[in-house]
Amino acid sequence: MYTVVSLVPFDLHETKPGLFPGEYNIPAAKDNDFQVFHVGPAKYYIYLDSDRGSHEAFEPDYKVAEAIVNDFCLSQLATGPDAMPGMFCVEGKLSKDDVIIHHEAKLKSARITQNNWYKSLVKNADDDWSRYHQHKIISDLQRFAAKSLGLDREWLIITSDIIKRCGACRVVVDPEAIICSNCRAILDVERAKQFGFVKV
Repeated sequence: MYTVVSLVPFDLHETKPGLFPGEYNIPAAKDNDFQVFHVGPAKYYIYLDSDRGSHEAFEPDYKVAEAIVNDFCLSQLATGPDAMPGMFCVEGKLSKDDVIIHHEAKLKSARITQNNWYKSLVKNADDDWSRYHQHKIISDLQRFAAKSLGLDREWLIITSDIIKRCGACRVVVDPEAIICSNCRAILDVERAKQFGFVKV
């Protein structure tokens, strides 16, 4: 058994196609806290041929735990060697108290790298804002990072006039758009009539 330790402050859902179990859900960590998630070995099947069928095999617990951590961390925006979500895995089925007692240094390091990740997310958002000055290109994660660091940014301010979502598909659209560029739903019927998109 291995334990995944997560300081990430939002729910994580990792899918590992071909493995059984193939879904791993880690709850959000609260402020200045962390979550532990226990991982065992996973089964998978190797197809041999039509006569012999499939052979059952096992992925070791440490490989499954490492895949959960690495796949999530490496899929995130603005990560680097010293800047990534605060996650790691350790051997054994550990409680939170066990992690605090035996892995205090790893916890401290995870907090530092997650803080650096937040800074990296904010830097990317600052760069995009200075270049495009559009709220829609700033992600919710970047806004979360800025708030977590206690930073004040112009791009943190969101009003209904700035951000508009399509009523049909919920994609963010330009406030002046007549038709959703994603699902083609009509957003403004009166203006759509003026441009001949709707028959009067």
